Amino acid sequence: MARKFNIDYHTVQLLLQEPFWGHISRRISKVETDKIPTAGVTVKDGDLRMYYNPDFCQKLVDDEGEKKIIGLLKHELCHLFYEHVTTRKRDPAIIHNYATDLAINSPRNIPKDELPSCGLFPGHRPLKPDGAPADGPIADLIASVAPNMSSDFYFEKLREAWPEPEPCPVHGEGADGDGDSQGDNGEESSDENEAAGEGTSGHGHGDEQCTCSGIGPLGDHDGWDQISETDRELVRGKVKQVVKDAVKQCDKSNQWGTVSAELRAELRKLVSEQVNWKALLRAFVGRCQRADSTSTRKRRNRKYGLIHPGIKRNYTANIMVAVDMSGSVSNEELELLYGELNGLAKKATFTFVPFDSAIDTENIFVWKKGKRAPPKRFRAGGTDFNAPVRWANEHRSEFDALLILTDGYAPKPSSCKLRMGWIITPDGDMSFATGTAPVIKLAFPAKRMVA
Repeated sequence: MARKFNIDYHTVQLLLQEPFWGHISRRISKVETDKIPTAGVTVKDGDLRMYYNPDFCQKLVDDEGEKKIIGLLKHELCHLFYEHVTTRKRDPAIIHNYATDLAINSPRNIPKDELPSCGLFPGHRPLKPDGAPADGPIADLIASVAPNMSSDFYFEKLREAWPEPEPCPVHGEGADGDGDSQGDNGEESSDENEAAGEGTSGHGHGDEQCTCSGIGPLGDHDGWDQISETDRELVRGKVKQVVKDAVKQCDKSNQWGTVSAELRAELRKLVSEQVNWKALLRAFVGRCQRADSTSTRKRRNRKYGLIHPGIKRNYTANIMVAVDMSGSVSNEELELLYGELNGLAKKATFTFVPFDSAIDTENIFVWKKGKRAPPKRFRAGGTDFNAPVRWANEHRSEFDALLILTDGYAPKPSSCKLRMGWIITPDGDMSFATGTAPVIKLAFPAKRMVA
């Protein structure tokens, strides 16, 4: 009887063997599917997701060993912090797919012997499915190109060498700019796009069209182009915060696994710029707004002129802000958040709900612009996120969203029926994956941090 692939086991092994990659992986949702041939990462409704085909993954373990699964997971995670998910795709799509794969499969990121043998590696000739070396102009270019370069570099090199039309350098069959099983190829792609979050960076050879990459991206990333600018900002902030927290954890424990010094420098550069938590908070509030229509004689009715009143639309949101009063949030941090929400009071109404292990119903208050909320601590018990989530679910008709201010150190709550976000204290961290909910980490101004 064939073994069943267990993604949880390999995720734990990744955390034990490669702490940096493991810290990132635990914040990514894992979804099993047979709609894609291999594996891939995508963004769906603000959630960072990794899709994987269990049959492919188990065969990879059986044929090449467990180390190759670790390499595959690391490859997928690279797509996130190199912003391949949130950067608009370049045309032609197939060249873009090759370029991102070559950038990731470089020694500074992942050693070649950790990745499936069918991959694309700069400076190495790609292999056909039967293991024989591929030929043709693209195969020649890949075999000669320098490693450790950016995807932009590889894209330009490939575009210069790309014949028109290009025969597949691996399979010898035709390939074009739409050449993959998740591209804009009519009805055949719809099921896979739906299963893989409407645009997935995947690995392996598709059955319908060939991407020639072996473990190269299967999708042409159309779904990534469909991300709104607001969501794009939230996702970028989420990815940067996840990477920043992983770097912090590894520095603290001095356990980086096999992460090269060059990649560490790249990661430190990535997280050196402060995540703009205020911009993320504004983006979240904007995402929660709804239009309220009112009649007014001051606005001309486009259809009936002055006979009937016109319509005025006001965009607003009613947001519940649950504040962890267990002792994990300082008065300074409360003031930091209050100050920013005061500036957003024109766009939304904020109802503050103190909690620890339960809701403090006697001290719920609605924010008024210009009002200085009392920073005093109402409660000081343990933290239970289920308390504000249950209260929000019970009062969901009153609110458009839920924000929870906390240090993050408590068990994962049950499902919330409202749009949800997390505001984390500067020294806090999330102990679980938040799914579609963005994580907004507070930061004091630079002068305050120096002092």
